[in-house]
This record gives sequence, C-alpha cells and structure tokens, in this order.
Amino acid sequence: MPPASSQPPRRQRPLRTPGDPVSPFDAAAADYDGWFEADGKLVFETEVRALEQVLPNLPRPWLEIGSGSGRFTDSLGIDVGIDPSAGLLRLATGRKAGALRGRGEQLPFAEATFGAVFIIVALPFVEWPLSVLRETRRVLQPGGKMVLAEIPRTSPWGQLYDAEGKDGHPIYSIASLRSYPELINVVERGGFGLEKIVSTLVQAPGEVGEVEQPRTGLALGAGFVVLVAGKRGEAE
Repeated sequence: MPPASSQPPRRQRPLRTPGDPVSPFDAAAADYDGWFEADGKLVFETEVRALEQVLPNLPRPWLEIGSGSGRFTDSLGIDVGIDPSAGLLRLATGRKAGALRGRGEQLPFAEATFGAVFIIVALPFVEWPLSVLRETRRVLQPGGKMVLAEIPRTSPWGQLYDAEGKDGHPIYSIASLRSYPELINVVERGGFGLEKIVSTLVQAPGEVGEVEQPRTGLALGAGFVVLVAGKRGEAE
C-alpha cells in the first residue's frame, strides 16, 4: 500500500467495528497484499520469525482475528482466519488456510473452540478492543493462549505511523497505536495475564537490510512485539 509520504510503505489491516459496514481495505486489497512481496518482504519475514518463537506448545486449533489476505495465517500454519474485508478475503481464498468474513467483536464460534487466538497488528483499528479480547477469552479452551502482536507507539515505527495518521493518512488516521504499558493494561483489562514477550524490528524505518533474529523480552526501540497471554483466574 503506497504511503502518504516518502517514508517506506507499511501494511495495516483494520477490523470492522459495529456500525461500520465497509472495510477501508476493500478498495486497496491488491496494494495491501503486494506489500508482502515488495517493500515489506524483509519486515514481514522478521515479524514471522518472531511469531514462530511462541508457536511451540500452543494447543490447537488456532484462530487469527483480522487475518486480512491470509499471509500470517498461511506462514504460521494457523487453522482459520476471520476478517471483515471482502476484498482481502478474496485474496486469502488462494492460500491454504481457511478464512471467514466477520468481526472480532462478534466471533461466530462456540465457547472453548480454540487452543490459541492470534491478533496480529489488528487491535489498533478496533474501536472497542476490550470487546475483541473478551470474545477471544470466550472462544479459548481452558489453558488456551492469546498471541497479540503490536507496533508500540513509542518505537520509531510507531512514531512514523502516528505521524502519518496526524497528516491525514486514510488508514493510519484511524489507528490507535499503544505504548508498551498501554498494551499491558489492555491485555489485563481483557482478562488476560502476560506470560511471554518476544520483540524484533529494531532496525529503523527505511533501514531494514536483513531479517532480524527475535529477542526474548522487550528490546529497546523494537517496532514489533509479540505478547503471549493466558486467561486470568484459570488454574494452570
């Protein structure tokens, strides 16, 4: 997706919120998906590598909320994705993982259906994030895990997208990026307890020259963090 300025392009994908019948990505689906094979190739591979660090021992089956065109769903071996954008889902049908049209605030699944639920760079676009986290909690099996991947607002990458949004970018202007403490707060308010952190993308925007190795814990300046959380109040 072309950026609003000369800064390097970056993909984001929103979840539709209640009362919003059209996804902003329906008209930009091809540009969005093309990012993964062009300007965003190394960034995407770096993010996938970080996510791969948390996959061992996650119980199946797996769901991705806000799965877009299915790039992460496919690369990580996630069983099914859900997204509100018809345009992105048409692209996802050519990939291995299944995908449904729907919202994270109202998941069409029974309680205790999934062993793990992934939310990858989607929560910033949700007007009611706690509704998504509560639905995530509902569909998780006992002992299940949420995998939340985000771009911290105070990182160089977060500062870039925040500035783009303030300049009127059609996508970034509707994003609500969070600082790391704010991420922890929303995770806890959603009924989860943090169990593991992996971070990556310390290379600054416009300077990504290689696939980074992920780091355990929060790395200073990391532009991509992966949080693994379990349901609070649940016996181990």
